[in-house]
Amino acid sequence: MSALYTERYNARRHAPAGDLPWWTTDEARTRYAHRQDLLVVEERHGDGGVLTPRWVLGITSQGIRVQTLDQHGSILQITDFDAREGRLWRWITTMYTYPAADRYFAQPDCTSVVTSRFEPDGTGEVEFKDKATAEVHVARMTDAPVGGFWAEWPVFGEWEPLTDPNYGAPGSPEVPFSKLRA
Repeated sequence: MSALYTERYNARRHAPAGDLPWWTTDEARTRYAHRQDLLVVEERHGDGGVLTPRWVLGITSQGIRVQTLDQHGSILQITDFDAREGRLWRWITTMYTYPAADRYFAQPDCTSVVTSRFEPDGTGEVEFKDKATAEVHVARMTDAPVGGFWAEWPVFGEWEPLTDPNYGAPGSPEVPFSKLRA
């Protein structure tokens, strides 16, 4: 899997934000080794050679944020992996629904939002927001099956396991992160 590296990415322009450059792999590897801010963009091209990544990872010393995108660059899901005890914890996941799938939509244009937050002890909540009715429903849990939510910091370049929008969810295939540490 090929990736591009930068500081900020503009999904509508399919390029780094403003006048920011793409970084070389060596520059990105050094930033990752020191847990400096880094954006990893899947290098995938659509019609006419336009960059159309399915995911973008934002990496900081506090963790990794994975944005799952549609073919137009609209954010379908954001998964925050929080740095805890030297590992990553799948902490907050937010899913967006838009009025159509035929063009780019910004997050404020979504029709509904589902946000889940879980802790390692199995406590958590899922919040459902319907923007058309302004209704919000919250389900709280005390024994959620979150055992698969832990991940190791991946080896540089081995981003794909974290880009699975269902990572750690019950019934998802287990990812052998211990192999990535080698």
